[in-house]
Order: sequence, then structure tokens, then C-alpha cells
Amino acid sequence: MRLKNQLVGVMLGCALLPLLVMFALAMTQSIEQAKQLRVVAAKAEVHSAAMIFERYFSERKAELSTMVNDERVQSMDFAQMKGYLNDALIRSQGIYEKFILGELDGRFYNTRGGNPAQGMIRTFDDTNPQAEPRSLVMRDYWQATIGQNVAADAVVYVSEPMISYTTHTKQIVVSASILDQKRKLKGLLGGAIAWQQIDSLISLVQRNITASFKDKARVMLVSRHGAYIYHWNEDKIVHLKLEGGEWVLERGGERASQTHYITKHDDPQLKAIGLRMIAGHRGYEQITEPQTEQALHVFFAPIESADYSISIVLPEEVMLEQVHELQTLFWIVFAAVFALVCALAIWMSNVIYAPIRSLTLAAKKLAAGNYDKQLSNHRKDELGVLTRSFEQMRNKLRQRENKLEKLVNTRTQELEEARVQAQQALQAKGRFLANMSHEIRTPMNGILGTLELLNSSAELSKEQTQLLKICRHSGKHLLNVINDILDLSKLEEGHVTLEHNDFALQELIEDVNNLLMSLASQKGLSLEYIIDDNVPAFIRGDQARLQQILINLVGNAIKFTDKGHVRVMVQNKAKTVSKQAKLKFIVSDTGVGIAPEDLQRVFEPFKQADGSMTRRFDGTGLGLSLCKELLALMGGKIGIESKQGQGTDVFFSLPVEVVSTVPKPLQHISSSLSALKGHVLLVEDNDVNLMVVTAMLRKLGLEVSTAKDGLLALEAIKKQSFDLILMDVHMPHLDGLETAKRIRQDITYKNLPIIAFTANIFKEDITACFNAGMDDFISKPVEQEKLKDVLSRWLAC
Repeated sequence: MRLKNQLVGVMLGCALLPLLVMFALAMTQSIEQAKQLRVVAAKAEVHSAAMIFERYFSERKAELSTMVNDERVQSMDFAQMKGYLNDALIRSQGIYEKFILGELDGRFYNTRGGNPAQGMIRTFDDTNPQAEPRSLVMRDYWQATIGQNVAADAVVYVSEPMISYTTHTKQIVVSASILDQKRKLKGLLGGAIAWQQIDSLISLVQRNITASFKDKARVMLVSRHGAYIYHWNEDKIVHLKLEGGEWVLERGGERASQTHYITKHDDPQLKAIGLRMIAGHRGYEQITEPQTEQALHVFFAPIESADYSISIVLPEEVMLEQVHELQTLFWIVFAAVFALVCALAIWMSNVIYAPIRSLTLAAKKLAAGNYDKQLSNHRKDELGVLTRSFEQMRNKLRQRENKLEKLVNTRTQELEEARVQAQQALQAKGRFLANMSHEIRTPMNGILGTLELLNSSAELSKEQTQLLKICRHSGKHLLNVINDILDLSKLEEGHVTLEHNDFALQELIEDVNNLLMSLASQKGLSLEYIIDDNVPAFIRGDQARLQQILINLVGNAIKFTDKGHVRVMVQNKAKTVSKQAKLKFIVSDTGVGIAPEDLQRVFEPFKQADGSMTRRFDGTGLGLSLCKELLALMGGKIGIESKQGQGTDVFFSLPVEVVSTVPKPLQHISSSLSALKGHVLLVEDNDVNLMVVTAMLRKLGLEVSTAKDGLLALEAIKKQSFDLILMDVHMPHLDGLETAKRIRQDITYKNLPIIAFTANIFKEDITACFNAGMDDFISKPVEQEKLKDVLSRWLAC
């Protein structure tokens, strides 16, 4: 197929290269022209929109200019001119909401009413003869036509958007100065344009824009000072202010209004455009919308008759819509041409490639194990000879494959049988270890518990106390050996999972030192630790497993050191400060050391430096092997350096995640608390454990009742009340898990604490206890202090 692809590639290259160049040039030129046409169209639309408002406000200004020249208006007698103004309102057909007559001192009349007692002047309460008159002094159209009209010019002014004092509706006022025949300023006449007129003009503009840009264009109309007269967000248009459900009032007693300005916009881009708009500029800018980061095209033009400015805002997708359509057309044409050229190239390559294609396919079939591909071998040329030789070779390969297939089937069957046997052996081993753990820990609880009870007796002689101490030490040593064997077994079966949590590294190392300090002190050794400054204070990892590794390594160092010191050093090997750290732990001692030939086998299970070491220092040789397996699971590595007679350095690296802080730990209940109080039901089928644990509980000040299986426990809780149940798991008749489930089914006992007391310490066993409804867990064998700590969480002291 490579030859065929090369043929197709050459033909396509020769045909398509000129075509691609032509298409690229045509598309680039057309896209640029389409963009320019879109900009021209948008400028035309905004100019057309400005003209709509330009004509409208020019007509309004002309109307007001005509009205102020009427003698009735120049008389400033509102009663005389009222009829004239009402007729003008009717003729306007809803353009004006009302007409306003303003005095030089700011008092005013309007066609919507007034105070009869004060000559129809508008007051704060038109029904009260003594009400205070309202004033137009703060209105911009009064300032423009009267207040700032020092030269007494014939000013015609279109106001900022505002809220009417009397009707409390949005309005724009077109006002004109009233001059008498002597060109003396007498007042103003204002026409309040109904806001529906503004909405109607905006709708007309939007209909025109929609015809060109669909419905994605947005319109802004701003005043000479940048106030929004119209915006697609209604909250930006002038409105009355409300606070606590009540209208906010200005100093003069008028209701305050809220006006938003483009010149005070948070976006500096839009603010800059607003300054250009109020300056009367015409133009086009491209900005980026902060919230969506979408490109926006802003076209704006002045409305000179009102000194306003209008803007059309178009998103990038609208501006490029025709460009995209053009691109789509180009790609459709290109795809059609490309398909035609490809078809022609493939046809020509097939004509050239056909003589060897059949042989190539047959070779691929043969490689896939298919010997049935038919070949045409009637040709008389070299290809015919090659085809017949290929068929002879294929026949010989078929014979050999049949023989190999029979042999492979036999070997596969043997391997599958071996795999099944190995899997069964591994499962049997797991069941055996689980059962052995339970069977060994159960009597160990009786042994260690009895020894602990004896140890608290004051009647023992010195020799008996020493013998008792040896027995306890041997029992704990045996328990450690059992734990190491179980941990190694779980690691081999893949049953160990890491539990990550946040913790303080220094506190963990101090805990390890505190646990082993008495052992070091007995041998006269100093136990030290050094943590480099760049080591993070808080990390995330498996705290329990890291502690287990350090206890093993430091315990080994103390065991094999007779004088000097044992030191723990922690370094951070990460090159940069980040959320990841690469910690290096070094446990150094001044002990007996290890011979070079023994260094490579110290990490193997059940190995120590030599037999004499085992006899001299005790131990199974499981510690370093267990550390190596745990570190491999955690992504770390361990190594060792030693000089015989001078000491040993065991070091390991461990990648961890750096955290800023750790949760505050729960306050530990001190073991020095006074005796516990309460009635405990001990459910245990082993007579020795029943006797030993009963004695422990009574020594803690508790009242104890016993039951030897789950059925008897259920009967006991029905006859009397208990403060806590200490529940064994493996029992005859009804085990502890099923017993706990039945107790939890009765709402009467929903708050009765149930603590599992079992020799099963695998994680799945602990999980099963909590799933059955138990509240806590104590593993056998248990020391009295540990028993007290757990019970203290559930019983009053």
C-alpha cells in the first residue's frame, strides 16, 4: 500500500497544489472584502438610526419654537393659554404627555392639574391650599432655558432623561425660552414627550437593524451628559430609587431618581467610547466584553438636534456571519474539487498498482493466519512466477502451523491448570492466615490480659515481677512477629490499600521517638531527629504506614546498637518549591554494622546479616522486607549503607503532596481519668477471654454481665438495660455481626453503643463491623490502658 499511497500522493500534489494556492488567495481577499462590507453596512445602519431621532427631535423643537411665539404663551397667564395647550396636546396625538409652563423663579404649571387655591401652580399637595410649590430649578431644561440664559436667547433644549415630579413617569422634555416682544426673558414652555414615543422610535430602529443583522444587535441611546436614555438592560434606564420598600426623597421633598451614565461604566473600553459619544463623534470601535471575553463591535453616531448619541453594538459572530457563509461556500467547492481529484488519482493509481495488489493482499492475509486467499497465477511474466512461488511457500507454512497449533494448545492447557492451582493456593493461604490470625490472637488476648492483670498485683515478689516482665515482653514480641507476617501476606496478595490524610511531619517523628524512647534509654542510647528547614511542615500521605516504616527502622537501629546514638534525619530533595516534595529519610546508628556481602539480602524476608545476629538480637528479619514492600506501594525506594563495627544508615525516598495546614485533631481522652461508670454486657465465647476481660472491666470500675453467643446477648438486653455492649465477632449459634444488625433493627437500642472486640484485624473485617452497626473497634489482644481509652469515649467517668 505504500507504493499505492506514494502514487496517489504524487498525483494529488501535482493537481491540488495550484488549486490550494488559488483558493487561499481567493478566500483571503473575499473574507477581507466581506468584513469591510459588514462594517460599511453597520455604519449605514447607525447613521440611519441617528437620522430617525434627528428628524423626530427637530420636529419637536420646531413645534416648541412656534408655540412660544404665540401671544397667549408670551402672556405667561396659564389660565389664558391652557386651552391652547390642551388643543396642542390633542393635535400631537399622544406625542406629548403634558405641557409645562415654567416661571423665572422655578415655579411651574402643567396641563395635568395644579393647586386651585394657588392659581393652578403645581404644589407638593394640590389639595392643600397651604402646600409648598414645587420647583423646576434642579431640572436641566430650566437651567438651559432660564437659569443659565443670561443673554436672554431664544433657547430650544432637549433635556436629559428624568422622572416627572407630578406623574412619576419617565420623560424627556423639549423646552423653549419664552421671550416677550422686547426680547425679555419671561419663562419657559416645555413639552414632556411620552416615553412610549422613545420606545416606539427604538422599536423602529431595531426593526431596521434586525433586517440586516437579525436579532443579535443591541442599541444604546445616551444623552449629552452620557446618561442612558435606552439600554438593553432596563435597570440602567432612569428610575425612582427605593430603599426598604419606600421612595427615597431629595432635600426639596421630591422623589429621588437613579440615573446611570456610560461615562461612569466600570469597563474602561466602554467608558472611553462614551466620552467620544457625548463629544458628538461618529465612529466605530472594537472592544472585548469582560464577562464573556467576546469581541464586540460598537458603531455610534450623534443626534445633533437633541445633542444625543446613538450606538449599535454587534457581537463578533454577527459581524463575521457573511464571512462564515463565504468560508462555508469556499470549503464546499473545495471539498467537491478535492473529491473529484482524489477519485481521479485513485483510479489512475489502481490502474498502475493492480498487477501487484492481489499479491500484496494475499501476503497480508497470510500474515494474519488466513491461507485461503485465491491468487491468479495465469500470468507468464515475472509476477506470475512470483505468485506461484508464493503459493508453494504458503502451503508449507500451513502444514507447519497445524503442528504448532496442536503444540500451543497442549502448553496453554497445562499453563491454565497451573494458574488455577496457584490461584487456589493463594486463596487457601489467605484463608489460612486469616484463620490463624484469629486463632492465635484469641489465646494471645487471654495470655497478655492475664499477664497485665498479674502485673498490677502488689503481692508479687521481685523475682516473680521480673519473670512476669519477661513473659509480657515475649508475648508482645510474638504479637509483633504475627503482625509482620500478616502485613507481608496482605502485601503479596495485593490486599493493602493506602489511606491518605493530612498530618504534621514533625509530630509524627516525635510520636515515633516517644514510643521508642524507653527502649533507647534502657540501652543508654540518645534518640535524636533533625529536620531540614526546606522540609514542609504539613504533608498528605499514609500517616499510619509511614509511622510503621519509621518504627521498624528506628527499632532495628536501637536493637543493633549498644552505645552511641540513633538519629532520624529528614531532607527535601525537590529542586523547586511546589505542591510536591521528595522527602528523604535517613535512620543512622552507631551500631554493629553489616558486612558488605550481607547488604544485598537484608531486604529479603526472614533474613538478617547472619545467624549469629539473629541469636544475639532476636527477630525474624521481616522488618526491612516489610518496609521495602510498603515503600514500593507508596511510590518510594529504600537503600542501605553500612560499615561493620561503625554503624548503619538506612535511607528511603518518598514523594508526598505538600499542604498548607492540617485538621485540628480530636482531643485525646487521658488514660489517667478516674474509674469508669456503667453496666457492660461482654459477649464472648472463649472462656479464658471471658474471665480475663471481665476482670479488666471490673478493675476499671464497671459492672459486667456476660453472654457466650449472640442469642444469649439478645435475651440479656431484653431482661435488663446496659450502657455498652462489648461484642466478639466469631461465636457459635449467632455471630457478632448478625447480632449487631438485629439490635439496630429495634429503635429502642439505636443509641446503645456496640464495640467490636475481635481478633480479626484485616481492613475488610473492620469495615464489616461498622457496616453491621457497631460504633467502635478493639482488636485482640488488648491492653487494659487501650481498653480504657476506647471505653472512655462511650462511657461516663
